[in-house]
Amino acid sequence: MKTIMKNMSLALWAVVVSFLLSLTACQDYSIDSQAEGSPKLVTDALEQYNALATHADNVAFLVSANTPWEITVTTEDADKDWCKVTPGSSSTSSLVAEVIVSFKDNESNLTREATLTLSAEEVAEKKIIKIIQDSKADLYVTGDAKNQEFVKAGEAKNLLIRANRDWTISYVKESDKSWLHLSKYEASLNTLTETMVKVTADANEEAKREAELIVKTATQEIKVNILQKGAKLEVTPEELEKVTSLPAESGVVVIPVNTDMANWNAVVKGEADWIKNLKVDNKQISFELDQNIVLFPRSAEIALTTASGTEAFLIPLTQSHATFYCYGKGNTTEVAMPEGRFTERGFKLMGNDEFRVAFPNTYKRGTFVWEIDLVTTDEHPFTITGASNYDLSKVPNTHINFASNKNVVTGPNDWRVNNGGKGWWLTWQKVNVLKKQYKDIKKVELTFGEASQGDITLKLYNAAGEVLAEKKHTAGTEDEKWVKAEGMSYSMYFHGNFADENDYCIIKSFKAVPLP
Repeated sequence: MKTIMKNMSLALWAVVVSFLLSLTACQDYSIDSQAEGSPKLVTDALEQYNALATHADNVAFLVSANTPWEITVTTEDADKDWCKVTPGSSSTSSLVAEVIVSFKDNESNLTREATLTLSAEEVAEKKIIKIIQDSKADLYVTGDAKNQEFVKAGEAKNLLIRANRDWTISYVKESDKSWLHLSKYEASLNTLTETMVKVTADANEEAKREAELIVKTATQEIKVNILQKGAKLEVTPEELEKVTSLPAESGVVVIPVNTDMANWNAVVKGEADWIKNLKVDNKQISFELDQNIVLFPRSAEIALTTASGTEAFLIPLTQSHATFYCYGKGNTTEVAMPEGRFTERGFKLMGNDEFRVAFPNTYKRGTFVWEIDLVTTDEHPFTITGASNYDLSKVPNTHINFASNKNVVTGPNDWRVNNGGKGWWLTWQKVNVLKKQYKDIKKVELTFGEASQGDITLKLYNAAGEVLAEKKHTAGTEDEKWVKAEGMSYSMYFHGNFADENDYCIIKSFKAVPLP
């Protein structure tokens, strides 16, 4: 245990030093027979010391005398050795000593005291030092107010507080004072005492509510939750389970609500613009769900609120990530998706993966948008292309290569488009941004325009939404070649087997928007 040295004042030190210098006729501070060596006793001890109940610091003080001295300890506690003095008397070689007082832990609920009496031979005045040790901290709270719900109509219940020192009760939320009232907020104690506190809840015309109280002493605190029944406004666990994994596709969601309230409301918490047209209708809520085009799940909460706006119940929602498949690079054989690929920014495709990320369905002419969070490769091409099972007589095909700096693909090898079975409308085109600034590209937008115009446009955007590059090609087409069909759409992968684990791409989303 630490020892706290009680520093003597300069004045007291001066007295002690002066006293010691006066003992010139003494050797090792033993008493001389000369008259000027009259018995004396000096100490810097305080009249009282207070010690903690557990892990108490030692007390230290100095004793100086020119006559033998001793310290006796008296206490009414059952444990006579809880307060120990070292040394308890002067030694034969020295009458000056530092005295250390140490303490056992007090396991009792009561404080205890000891009296130290410092005396010296032939010195009439004795020094009395009082030691007070705190009781073991004892705070206990129980009662029906803590363990039972208050009825909706309002009622009073009790809290029983047992403590052996001063305590207070406070509200965590001051606003709860408006409906929850206490008969007592504090007590001053110096011994173990039980106190009954009356807790009264007003009538509750709204949803179930709760308050939190803190009962606190100088060394302990206990939190007490107070619950009161109210009108019902909730969703059953069975219905909640249904909305923890909503499909990625767009649609209308209806959630039954268990309530006996005449007036209530529902609001979307935070930013969740994919939940639209939220409505309250009798005992249910409904809303429209946007299609999730991102390659990771997204979550939101809907709060059911009382007529006054008090939040009564939270409905957590999770919508599954956009549908995609992991297929072999040159086939439609499904490959098991490795663990740990979903991040908060998208799906992580590694350079050494033996699969491609493929998107479902084929589309008529329209706009196709890929969002890419990051591409990290210096020389191994990352490719967007039509799936290998494309029906080229019905749908277009494209090749868009990022970082094609090593001519792995022959020709300018940046971008080309197939015309649906009749060769290439657009042969390989140079797009320097794809080759030199691919790390800045965050969105790729490919549009196949109306048949009468036949415009094919490629736009590349940076993180600020600015166009980094735009390429346009005009080619006449026959509209029947652009029907929507089942099958595979575009896919994304690292070209060939050249990339490794240092190369990767985080794919955020894919969206296909057919023209009207």
